[in-house]
Amino acid sequence: AAAAADDDAEKTYRSCFTADGQLMPWFHGRLTRQQAKDLLAKSPPGTFLVRFSETNPDNFSLTYVDAGEKASDPPRPKHVLIYNLGQH
Repeated sequence: AAAAADDDAEKTYRSCFTADGQLMPWFHGRLTRQQAKDLLAKSPPGTFLVRFSETNPDNFSLTYVDAGEKASDPPRPKHVLIYNLGQH
């Protein structure tokens, strides 16, 4: 079971790189929720980043800037868990 978990972690890690070995520009690695929120604090709605999930390290979290429901709502970062294909 440990070997399978190591294989899953390696696949997760490799998915953050392009075919030529460059890090995906939207991937920010091991950021906390607060660090992601701080990075996007002054960004326009629709701006996003992907990071490793703090609570589910074999998965990713998408942090994006939401415009809010009303025009008067200030943009704010939100977090969504992304499951890796094949794990769920």
